[in-house]
Amino acid sequence: MGEERGVLVASEAGLSIRSVRDVADAIGACFGAEGILFTEEELAPEFFNLRTGLAGEFLQKFVNYRLRVALVVPHPEAHGERFKKAKPGSAPDA
Repeated sequence: MGEERGVLVASEAGLSIRSVRDVADAIGACFGAEGILFTEEELAPEFFNLRTGLAGEFLQKFVNYRLRVALVVPHPEAHGERFKKAKPGSAPDA
């Protein structure tokens, strides 16, 4: 069995989420790590437009694989009402 890695930082691993196809790369990179951290810069503008489904697909995949993911978005209110509801350190209400 391999040694467990700490939290993977997406920018350091060269990962970004620009389309649904990128989600599989992020999932694959996470195995063996405690989780992964994305900043706003690694997320496409479409991620924040909930009508595109990108955020939902992204988060559902991480839930399905029971992987931890953190998103650092300094000003969530800039991305609309649903993101505005998010509190530091927590997920928005479903």
